[in-house]
Amino acid sequence: MKKNKSIIAYAPASIANVGPGFDCLGLAVHGLGDLVKAELIEGSSLRISNMSGKSDGIPLVAAKNTASVAVKALLKHIGVKIGIALEIEKGIPAGSGLGSSAASSAAAVFAVSELLNLKISKEDLVVFAAEGEKASSGVAHADNVAPSLLGGFTIASLQKKTIKIKAPQQLTMVLVKPHMTLETKKSRAVLPKTISLSDCSRQGSYIAGLVAGMCLRNFSLIQDFLQDDIVEPARKKLIPHFTFIKALALEHGALACSIAGAGPALFVLAEGNGQASHVARILEKELKNKKPGFDIWISRIDNQGARILHQ
Repeated sequence: MKKNKSIIAYAPASIANVGPGFDCLGLAVHGLGDLVKAELIEGSSLRISNMSGKSDGIPLVAAKNTASVAVKALLKHIGVKIGIALEIEKGIPAGSGLGSSAASSAAAVFAVSELLNLKISKEDLVVFAAEGEKASSGVAHADNVAPSLLGGFTIASLQKKTIKIKAPQQLTMVLVKPHMTLETKKSRAVLPKTISLSDCSRQGSYIAGLVAGMCLRNFSLIQDFLQDDIVEPARKKLIPHFTFIKALALEHGALACSIAGAGPALFVLAEGNGQASHVARILEKELKNKKPGFDIWISRIDNQGARILHQ
């Protein structure tokens, strides 16, 4: 097992629960993400040596940090006891709905895998990165870590193989982030405990149609099937002006609008940068004086996922 001394990996932000795809569909977000430096150290301990950037509220204790928990799961799987220090630069604030914990977990397991030359595929790293999510939300879910690792549009499963679909090049997003945080555990607490068979069937048809739209690069299908009749109705009350924002975006030509992950961020999908820019200008104007304040920016889908920046 050839080993480098240190390595730096980057993993992008992500949108989970894309439309109807609760805990299974994800999108990687270009231009926003976390950096993790993994370095070999003496002994056999795993520790967080430093945390910088947008790190408020994120624990430095290895047993509670998503990045180190994910790496611990990877090292346990390969049966290696080795000293590793993780240095994390947070580009994504916690509680934003943009996969902050997942980006750290994804970057960390990818960095350590490359550091130790393990030759484990990104798809196979998903299960270890998902273990890190337990430290944040209490549940191992893969719909954030999958796009952070693989990029693009992903169908994640901890029981089956994760699938990546390269997103349509013209698919552009407008991100709307309220000036607030929302804990994943709180957002999960409002979800219905049971759903009817008819609701399950209808939601399943939405997922199938949305996946078909992505595969076929068909914007009409994406527009028709990016709907959520189960999770969004339960969570929208936690997000200021959600109904107003969604209606405004759709009125001005957006393909779709829904909650990013557990919230409070929202994502708007548009066909091309021109349409996205138009929607963004309208939202900026109409939300300018609304509380708690909003950050609005245009991005595209990151089709690359986790990558090594320095070794």
